[in-house]
Amino acid sequence: MLLNRDTAEGIANGSITLVLRRWDVPRAKAGGTQRTMAGTIRIDGVTEYPGRHRVTAAQARAAGYPDAATAQRDLDRRPARHTYAIAVSYLAPDERPDLAADDRLSADERDAITARLDRWDAATEPWTRQYLELIAANEAVRAPDLAGRLGVEVPRFKRRVRQLKGLGLTISLDVGYRISPRGRAFLLTAR
Repeated sequence: MLLNRDTAEGIANGSITLVLRRWDVPRAKAGGTQRTMAGTIRIDGVTEYPGRHRVTAAQARAAGYPDAATAQRDLDRRPARHTYAIAVSYLAPDERPDLAADDRLSADERDAITARLDRWDAATEPWTRQYLELIAANEAVRAPDLAGRLGVEVPRFKRRVRQLKGLGLTISLDVGYRISPRGRAFLLTAR
């Protein structure tokens, strides 16, 4: 579930407790978590309605909208079989920035990163080191441009970079990515 910065920050400060979405199939599960730019959120519950569901004033307020008509207009931009009201709450700050800034890798940490990257490579194809090297050599280059250089679809490319970010190896920029201090330290020790 993609969340814009205002929604993520609203969940973090408690002013937003509900996310409204239109999907053909559910894409959020009660009990799940999701990292956002404002921290990790918890999915407390998911209520499914028919696609024609009309947003109530209470739902609109909980989702951060000024009124039901505004929320309904947003939902109506994407017709789908179901409307979902996803109850959310703030769980914890995002630990990835601190992790990414830590460039003092112990042997155990290096081995754990290596093992994780090896598992990802074995599950699909060898890609992890190639992505790290590409990002290290091409800071702030648009994702579609990097994906094109590798001959992969942009969504797959972004998904894989998010995996690397989860280990603290990359940093997302407004445009493109940068290798993190942790990622640079890993690359230097992996050579």
